[in-house]
Amino acid sequence: MIYQNLKKLPIIFLFGLLVFVSCSKKTIPTITERSSDPPPPVSPVINVKPDLDAGKTIFANQCSRCHGLPEPNKYNTQRWESILKIMIPRARLDRVQEVHVKAYILANAAK
Repeated sequence: MIYQNLKKLPIIFLFGLLVFVSCSKKTIPTITERSSDPPPPVSPVINVKPDLDAGKTIFANQCSRCHGLPEPNKYNTQRWESILKIMIPRARLDRVQEVHVKAYILANAAK
């Protein structure tokens, strides 16, 4: 009987080691200090005619991935400019999408 338990000991040991290793905290490098924020990606300047319908669609699809959609008339154009400056890079919109979304939001912003 003791011999049968000894046969199971390596399996139990390996299982315990596997649990211990998988549950241990992984080391991830962290940035403790940053002298300045990295610059946002720069898109080449292109001539795009703003399309309000495309802007509404992009706004609805991209922005709703992370949060609820505010009504464009909730803020004035000045406030929307500051919001869009932050949110467009976070949403990873390209330059064409940016033009459409800005046009839609600013056309429907509170006056």
